[in-house]
Amino acid sequence: MHKLFWSIPGLTIYAYATNILIQHGFYSYFGIPSDFINASITTNIINYFGLFQLVKATMGLIVWWMWFILVPIILVLVFLYYMDSRYQKIIVTFGTLVLIFFLYTSFNFGIQLAKGSEFFYAPISNCISKDGTEYVIPGFYQDKAILVSIDPNNKMRGGFIVRDLAQISCELNFQRIGTITK
Repeated sequence: MHKLFWSIPGLTIYAYATNILIQHGFYSYFGIPSDFINASITTNIINYFGLFQLVKATMGLIVWWMWFILVPIILVLVFLYYMDSRYQKIIVTFGTLVLIFFLYTSFNFGIQLAKGSEFFYAPISNCISKDGTEYVIPGFYQDKAILVSIDPNNKMRGGFIVRDLAQISCELNFQRIGTITK
């Protein structure tokens, strides 16, 4: 029980680090610097809730017979973990390597999330610019919206602007824009 108690802060730091790396990958796809990553605990908890929803949706896609394969494997690993210290060390080592792999791939996972995202906050009308440029908001930083300009084909034009939410005079809607390409 003593080891379990001390692993909770370690797993919390791990979850925090993976979330920051996922945000960094997501923002880097849009050309937004890492200075705009939200490091608040609230934002990270909300982001992790979204990732858990994604995992839940993915688990719902698993075919029913696949559960008959996964559940016995998990039960065997739990049984071996409590059976012998030799197996315990192997399972802990393997689990640690898996966690390191997930941490290592978090940045790329953020990039893949950005490439596959179709829903963004966006202004309803052309209230940001007078020349008809369309914008999407891939993220918020404090009380500011980070806006990325796109052309009619959903291709990024390059660059970004940051506007205080109080300065945006039009309504922002969460809508299906489609995937944004570089």
